Amino acid sequence: MSRSRQGVIEEILLGFIELPFWVSILGAAFFYITLRFGLPLLAGTSLIGTALATVFPSIAHWPAIAILAAGLIGVGKRHWKRLLLSQAKSPQALRQITWPDFELLVGEAYRRQGYSVRERGGRQPDGGVDLELVRGSEKVVVQCKQWLDRRVPVERVRELLGVVMAEGADRGILVATGGFTPAALEFAVGKPLQLLDAEALVQLTKTAGKPAAPAEDHEMTSAEAPICPDCGKGMVKKTARRGRTIGSQFWGCPSYPACRGTRAA
Repeated sequence: MSRSRQGVIEEILLGFIELPFWVSILGAAFFYITLRFGLPLLAGTSLIGTALATVFPSIAHWPAIAILAAGLIGVGKRHWKRLLLSQAKSPQALRQITWPDFELLVGEAYRRQGYSVRERGGRQPDGGVDLELVRGSEKVVVQCKQWLDRRVPVERVRELLGVVMAEGADRGILVATGGFTPAALEFAVGKPLQLLDAEALVQLTKTAGKPAAPAEDHEMTSAEAPICPDCGKGMVKKTARRGRTIGSQFWGCPSYPACRGTRAA
């Protein structure tokens, strides 16, 4: 079997892993009925047609089994992601999981925020991208660094900016359990970059599946601080010091300048 054909089959099965299990049931039934009954009826009475009419029914169960197996893998994978998300209750807990699970956890947190998540990390070359997020017309690239004993230096943040430009993404997110050096935080200011440490990721997992209402549709008081739409931290009320809105108050992220999320007050 050719490499290209193997690639197509692999992509189909990966698709069934990501889709709901009922889609796998329908897909398995379709392939089985088509191979078992449909194609033999269309094969004709020629020598080749007769041979195919004999072969198709004998292999009909194999693609059906493969599709159902892919669907079951998807069910298990989604259950595992939910479990990881429920266990991410502290920065210490994040540092104790394996690095493949860390990427799964980050992806699931953003999936709960309404993003479509494509996993590009793992053991294969990923081009500097562990996760690709898409929501509407927005495209975001994510790098995950589960570093236990050191902070991410500015060089890694510069590399992420290069990846954002090369990928044509709207912004880049770097998630690091060990945090970032002051130079890295300073470099990210004013750029389409967002740096999340372990604490910010914990907050993001807590708000997963609970998107905050748009700022213009929900008035806040100081007693009910909103959640940052970018990193999930509780916001603080600030006063604008420049621009057309100078002197007015707004909700800002406490991680500024690493995170520049804002909401109207």
